[in-house]
Amino acid sequence: MNQDDNFFRQMKKEGSKRWTIPMDSVDHLENTIEIAEQVLDELKRITKQKIPVYLRVLHARRVIEDANYLTKLRANDDDDTLHRSYKGAV
Repeated sequence: MNQDDNFFRQMKKEGSKRWTIPMDSVDHLENTIEIAEQVLDELKRITKQKIPVYLRVLHARRVIEDANYLTKLRANDDDDTLHRSYKGAV
């Protein structure tokens, strides 16, 4: 079994990455648009990387994790103690 197969099997056990998007105000909408544009640019860069597929997927997962963190952080008025949740969404 090669390295790619091992990674994908492990990744399936961990589940998917989610991006919770607070949408209670115009500020949330503006934050989401800004972050979504950054995510799209980064994902496009990832697809062009000359590295193994499993590393590209790992990098893409990290981009989504960062977007999830940042949108909730901004929705919580940059209070870093609340970034894991926004109205109970983890």
